[in-house]
Amino acid sequence: MKSMTVDEVQSRAKRAPMMLLIRRFATALIGLASTILVARFLSPRDFGLAAMSMVVVSLGDALRNFGLTNAILRKGEINEDEVTFCFWFNVVSTLLMSAIFIAGAPLIAGYFNEPEVGVIMYGTVIGFAIGGLAMQHNAIMKRNLEFRQVAFCDTAAVAVGFVVTLALAIIRRDYWAIVVGLVAQSITRAAINIYLTRWIPGRPKRIEGMRELLHFGFNTSLYSTLNQASRQSTTIIIGYFFNSTLLGYFNRSYALFKLPLSNLLEPIGEANMPILARLRLYPDHYRTTYLSLVEMLSMLLVPASGFIICAGPSLALTLLGPQWELSGEALSYLAPALAIYGGIYPISNLLITQNRSRELRLIALLDFMLRAGGAMIGAQFGFLSAVAGFSIGSVLTLPARFLIAGRSGTIMAGDQLRAMLPSLPPGIGALIGGGAGRYAAECAGLIPILELICVGFGSGIGALIALGLSRDARRVAVNLINVGRGRYHVGVSAKDPERGVNVAEPRTVTGC
Repeated sequence: MKSMTVDEVQSRAKRAPMMLLIRRFATALIGLASTILVARFLSPRDFGLAAMSMVVVSLGDALRNFGLTNAILRKGEINEDEVTFCFWFNVVSTLLMSAIFIAGAPLIAGYFNEPEVGVIMYGTVIGFAIGGLAMQHNAIMKRNLEFRQVAFCDTAAVAVGFVVTLALAIIRRDYWAIVVGLVAQSITRAAINIYLTRWIPGRPKRIEGMRELLHFGFNTSLYSTLNQASRQSTTIIIGYFFNSTLLGYFNRSYALFKLPLSNLLEPIGEANMPILARLRLYPDHYRTTYLSLVEMLSMLLVPASGFIICAGPSLALTLLGPQWELSGEALSYLAPALAIYGGIYPISNLLITQNRSRELRLIALLDFMLRAGGAMIGAQFGFLSAVAGFSIGSVLTLPARFLIAGRSGTIMAGDQLRAMLPSLPPGIGALIGGGAGRYAAECAGLIPILELICVGFGSGIGALIALGLSRDARRVAVNLINVGRGRYHVGVSAKDPERGVNVAEPRTVTGC
């Protein structure tokens, strides 16, 4: 097991956001290239069939380790036996769930009334099973704040998956390009994870405190599963009420919607979860680190939401091609939900590191009810109404999450809301400027790419004007720039630059 002083945690934390942003920049470029190029060789129906087969497997991916990885990551001190136990638990649960998916494939195909979905599921289960073999190796690297290795692993895996998918899309021009590409990505990620950690598990045996680990893990696993179900609810509902072609349009709009989430939000969140876990003994530093995270994420995502609301149709037509106009309309309906992710995404890290697994479960249940309920109600009025219902339900999760997370601890609901407020002026500016740019482009009859440029220019000007008028917005923007330059310090906010960990009295923090 590897031990680190607070000084070492601070040093690694300083590099973590930059390393993960580099990783996400690389994977974002690859993902964008994949989204653009593959969509020009496959039909909306191909994407819809692949999405139908993968929706159930994605739920299994959230459920299979019963939250034990997070249960281990949140602890201040762990031992070899606990890590080994998690590994074997992951392996057994992955193989068991793979068998269940294979047996249930015909039922899933019957639910969607698409016989091909059952055959596709057999392929997706292969990638699911292989991925489970290296979950603990990846958790070890994150626990040790080895984000350079994590960045390399993810980038290489995404690159291999992209090459395989594009090659098969050109050759076969059917859904197998997507399925085989994902399997290749899983194999690559597992192999690199195992190689870089060089960790070999011992023989499985019972560990001390197993009941507590399983109890916490069950609640966090239920949270992850319900959270994934809420995200996938629209896929399930559209696939059932409509058809694979409309689901394909939604799938590509959601892929564009997720680009800023997976390539900006998730890497910063991944870096901060182990950092927050190691700062539990320092409540003031914990609080400032968390609220700074909410400020910075919101400053990125709220203006992006304003831009995408206006740019959805031209963005989809420019990137995906003329057959994807309906995806652009769906993207505009999804965009309002993007604005609230800077506030809601870090809450899971807060609750996990504070051992508040029951609140995690409650939040996940509310998320599922609001998002799935919104999509279900909207589906009664049509495809785009289902998308709008999902988006509205997502926005409504914000106050619910804030109130639940603020019931105890040092971070109240009002603190979280105030952390998001500086992002509102540039967000409103981006929306107004983007709307003006779109109106001008439509009046001039410009082609999609020129309309996209006009919307982007208008949103940028509007956001910059708003930054000039808001002191708090400028402060958070400067903080973001400092993160980009690697000037990041644990427990230090832009308002209080002298507050930080007392390096004159280093304390040891133990990890795997």
